[in-house]
Amino acid sequence: MFVVLDVDHTLLKENISFLFGKELFRDKQISFFQGVSAGLVWIFFRLGILSQEKLHSLLFRLIFRGKDKAFLQEHFRRFFALHQDSLVRHVLLEKIRATFGTHIALFSSSPDFIIEEVGKALGIEETHGSQYLVNRFGHFSSLGMIMTGVNKAALVRLRQRPFAVYTDSADDIPLLEIADLPVAVCPDRQLFSFAQKKGWDIISSSN
Repeated sequence: MFVVLDVDHTLLKENISFLFGKELFRDKQISFFQGVSAGLVWIFFRLGILSQEKLHSLLFRLIFRGKDKAFLQEHFRRFFALHQDSLVRHVLLEKIRATFGTHIALFSSSPDFIIEEVGKALGIEETHGSQYLVNRFGHFSSLGMIMTGVNKAALVRLRQRPFAVYTDSADDIPLLEIADLPVAVCPDRQLFSFAQKKGWDIISSSN
């Protein structure tokens, strides 16, 4: 069975983009103004004031546009190597591999260059993140598709069935509803209630 695995708060215990943003701020790769502004944008998103698309649009213009992708990717690679053991839900990942094999794909709303590196570190070849596009100089220049739950579902519909979905977020309900095996992992309040009503599997804690 093909497994679609969310990343933030599912495979990982935290939101990896938020953590990496804090790392960039500590390393003075972004200014005080950028850091404070990004923090406010994140708060507005968490309060439901901003959509995922607007979140990415604002953060891209604020932090990423014009930056060298290779530099940031290497920076993230080093950062994740230091924190991988504490961030990854290893028990969950090993359980999925023992049950379904290695046909796993990461689907995440975090930037694609981050999710690609997470996949490489964990031996997962197929990754799909929000598209941060580069120009011919390798600098971030524009946004492509943002990996919302609806867009994840549209992509997964093209795959061969059956497939399982593991996620924590109510945003992924469109994806869970078309899954042969929908699993809510440490779900947010809205998804927990929805999963209970649907009779879906719920994993309330996983190391």
